[in-house]
Amino acid sequence: MILNHRDKLIKQLVNLFPELENRIWADYYWGAFFGETHDGLPTIGMFS
Repeated sequence: MILNHRDKLIKQLVNLFPELENRIWADYYWGAFFGETHDGLPTIGMFS
């Protein structure tokens, strides 16, 4: 799901600039899920 955003962004860019079709791609992409606490501080160590 997260990596699908790469394809959506490229499609939107090609819609704006049609001459870029098949000429642009993502050299790098990265996706991850991040957890957070209620106070915004990181959790270090085990948490239950």
